[in-house]
Amino acid sequence: MERNNKIIDFIHDFFLIKRYEHIREHKVIIEEFINKPGLSEIAKKYDTSIGEIHQIVREYKLNELNFSVFKILTKRV
Repeated sequence: MERNNKIIDFIHDFFLIKRYEHIREHKVIIEEFINKPGLSEIAKKYDTSIGEIHQIVREYKLNELNFSVFKILTKRV
């Protein structure tokens, strides 16, 4: 059981670091999307493609989901 907890802790730490790095790298775009969702407006403002903005937001949402799931899992264990 101790080994399983170490694996869960490792995976949790991995997702925390991944989440932090993604937010740090794309903080302005993520904050702008949270305040006013609109991929095309953000893409125009930063002179980039809608697809690239979508990928940034998608990864942010996925990281938030992973973080929430691990919070629930750690409460159960």
